[in-house]
Amino acid sequence: APAACTQGVFIEPLRAVTSQRSLAESITRLPCRYQGSVGERVVQVTWYKELRDEFGSYASRMRFESDKPTSNSALLIPNTEESDDGTYTCHISTFPNGNFERRIKLTVWVLPIASLEPLVLVEGQSFRVAASCRAVGRPLPTLSWDTTVPGQTHNRTNEGGSVSSYYSLHPLRSMNGKNLDCLVRHPGLEHPRRITNKLVVHCKSICGAKYIVAIPNKYAPFHRVLASFLAEKSQRKETVASDSSILVIIIGVSAAAAVLLMAVVVLLLLRHHRRRNKKLVRQLSDSGLPSSLLPLKNQSDDAVGTRDPSDVCEISVPTPEENWGPPTLTAPAAGGPECEEDAVDSYQLSRALTNHFYYSNGTLRPRPQTNGILLHPHGQLI
Repeated sequence: APAACTQGVFIEPLRAVTSQRSLAESITRLPCRYQGSVGERVVQVTWYKELRDEFGSYASRMRFESDKPTSNSALLIPNTEESDDGTYTCHISTFPNGNFERRIKLTVWVLPIASLEPLVLVEGQSFRVAASCRAVGRPLPTLSWDTTVPGQTHNRTNEGGSVSSYYSLHPLRSMNGKNLDCLVRHPGLEHPRRITNKLVVHCKSICGAKYIVAIPNKYAPFHRVLASFLAEKSQRKETVASDSSILVIIIGVSAAAAVLLMAVVVLLLLRHHRRRNKKLVRQLSDSGLPSSLLPLKNQSDDAVGTRDPSDVCEISVPTPEENWGPPTLTAPAAGGPECEEDAVDSYQLSRALTNHFYYSNGTLRPRPQTNGILLHPHGQLI
């Protein structure tokens, strides 16, 4: 009788059911190698995928690794796709020992594709989103933010196998240019993937000018916005300086006019009082008072030939007696208002002299009174 044939073994995979991971767009190898015993040989190798009726559409994309599939039955997927995920079975038919199988559960990972969308902010705005980060992958990646700027993170899973993360904050001028990077983590990545980003926070304009949107490294640089703001500020300063100069000129002209008006008034007053003093001296001289009672006169007042005849009023003084009565005033026929004023002043002066003085032996003497005080023209008591 012929000797019984022993069963062969699987070199790979060793276990009946194994799990394997692969990345999309990479080469995937599904191992399967059976080594028959003495007198046993592999007559057929078949691969199929659950569900079997779908395997036909993938057959054109797959091939055996070896030219001798009965010796090395490994299956290759040159360009793995997400749809290649599933369970594969390697079926070995031998003679004379029958059929043997190995099952491989393939998991296809899709490396994440991520993008970051920054937003241009203006200082003083309310709490809002400063940047959003979105990624797709299999399995779903995880997103986080790397920044020193205080804020809040909000993550959301979207339909279609994507995830989004939003970073919100209160825009401040000091945040401009600070890093706000998005970190993408995935099982297929050895290290997190970093998407760099810098915050753009514009200064709030005082004059209400429109803001210029600028994204670093892509559009107009931020210094152009700043230059526009400084130019507007300089123009405002020049306008204020011009208005201030006009105001100073107006104040100066007004002050000069006021000083000139005051000077004219003072000159008129001095002239008026000088003329009044001259008239008073003439009246006292004509009244026959001693020179000690007459006020000192300026040399300019003694000039000859400068009087207007119309300015002279004649004062008639009676002959000195023991009792001195009021003088008789006589004015020229052509005299005007000034002559009339001189007459009134002379009359008042005569009344004062009659009440307080009397002539005796050609000398003007004060009347005896208990309360009589005579003032010297220079302000001394007599």
